[in-house]
Amino acid sequence: MSNPWRGFTQQPWLELAKVAGVTLLAVIAVEWLLAGLWSLGIPAIRAVLGNLLAPPLGEFMPLLATFGLGALGLYFGERWRQPLYLNRGSLWALVLCLAVALGIKDALPLPIFPLTQLSYPGLVMIMLGVFFKGRRYC
Repeated sequence: MSNPWRGFTQQPWLELAKVAGVTLLAVIAVEWLLAGLWSLGIPAIRAVLGNLLAPPLGEFMPLLATFGLGALGLYFGERWRQPLYLNRGSLWALVLCLAVALGIKDALPLPIFPLTQLSYPGLVMIMLGVFFKGRRYC
């Protein structure tokens, strides 16, 4: 019988934390870009962003954004400068690192477009994004 604690401690935590940090920086950059486009006041841009964020589609945009956060995290993990051995355990570790990074982002007073937030549905969508993109590693 295998020891689950040993599998937990032998994950590449530092590399996965770096991947989560880079992913979060990319998401923050996109949110700042959206906030900057919104603040320009150009009617066409405001109309497009307004339609994307207005109901009924606007209720799904945060969920889709956190799904994309999970998929983007795995994409960066696949292309990281040091090869990461990705398996089911490391995918769960990546989900944990992304959730912690998103929680840190929510705790910081950043003046950005709040598209991604840590919540229970957001955590589920991060899991779905990571495991949808990482099907071949399971």
